[in-house]
Amino acid sequence: MVLMSAKSFIGGVRFGDMNATIPFARLLISNGKLSLRCFKTFDLTPKEVICEPIGKIPLLYSGIQFHHIHADYPWPLIFWCIRKGPILECLRKAGFELR
Repeated sequence: MVLMSAKSFIGGVRFGDMNATIPFARLLISNGKLSLRCFKTFDLTPKEVICEPIGKIPLLYSGIQFHHIHADYPWPLIFWCIRKGPILECLRKAGFELR
């Protein structure tokens, strides 16, 4: 894991049946922690989640799905974004497993 300063990304979110478009969600990534915020906050550590890029159509269907182990967090938990490459790189540097 590379030490890095916290990074923030604006996007959309889907958690359970709730879907909010860009720019209503924020993903904060720091060493050993991510926080997904939109109406609620979902905090995850590398031991609790695997991150999977999904979709191949920027602006329509592109994001990162978080496969988590929290029984009280909704399924699915997805962060919608336009450019997922920089986000995936930050997640990798922060110690998160990518699928």
